[in-house]
Parts: sequence; structure tokens; C-alpha cells
Amino acid sequence: MNEVEGKKQHWTVKELAEAAKLTTARIRQLLLEGEDLRGQKFGGQGGFFVISDAEARRWLASRAVLRE
Repeated sequence: MNEVEGKKQHWTVKELAEAAKLTTARIRQLLLEGEDLRGQKFGGQGGFFVISDAEARRWLASRAVLRE
């Protein structure tokens, strides 16, 4: 978790999966598809994604609207 002055800047795949009650595999799949959820990948095949705070909150909010 990356914080500046107490404000979260980025989310990990694990953090977002826990917040959305999904598996990390599903979050990675959505990130690879790049349509509904966008993140930045670091490294090659064994790399990792980070999701900006704004993108994570936007995506979580869109999921809440869809559930209603």
C-alpha cells in the first residue's frame, strides 16, 4: 500500500480482491482484459499490477450500482 499524508495512492490486486469479495485471479483477469478495470503492470510474466486509488474506487462504485 502506498500512502501519502495518510491517503492511499494505489491498491494491490489482493487489496482490491478483498474489497470486491472476488478472487485475485478474477481481478488479474479483469486487468488483463483492460475493459472494466485498468491498472499498471510492472515486470514481465511474473510481474504484478497496481491499481490507482481513483480507478479502484470508480470500479468498486460501478459494481455497487450494478448490484442494486
